[in-house]
Amino acid sequence: MPISSINPHTKVNPTDIPLEKLATSKALTEEQKTSEMTRQFEAMLLRQILNEAQKPAVKSKYASTGVTSSIYQDMMVNQLADRISSSRTVGLAQELQSQVSRQVDSHKAKPTAANAHMHAANQFHNSDTKNKQAGSAIPLTKAPRL
Repeated sequence: MPISSINPHTKVNPTDIPLEKLATSKALTEEQKTSEMTRQFEAMLLRQILNEAQKPAVKSKYASTGVTSSIYQDMMVNQLADRISSSRTVGLAQELQSQVSRQVDSHKAKPTAANAHMHAANQFHNSDTKNKQAGSAIPLTKAPRL
């Protein structure tokens, strides 16, 4: 029985990688990681929505409440949420992916701007702390009259 060699350059399907190992995967590009992370986030939200939608509004003695029925319902909701998120029809994953990509790109392009922002925030925090220690009141702005 011949065993095929392991090729490190084989294409890996991002959906086959568990979420906890997605960030450290060397087989995927950053774009693929972001895409799969946002898809799985969308699927998680869809699971919560679908689980709530499956709950009966009125209790019935005819509703199946057994363990097997509960397991089946859970499996059905998981598969449905995964299929919906994989079809990319809701749009939440795409919007989240574009925002995450934009944030990552701006973070990589402007590390000095981020540092300047953090420096300004620290200066504000330090001056606010000094004012509180000195016992001076924080100046209030005039509220507009209605």
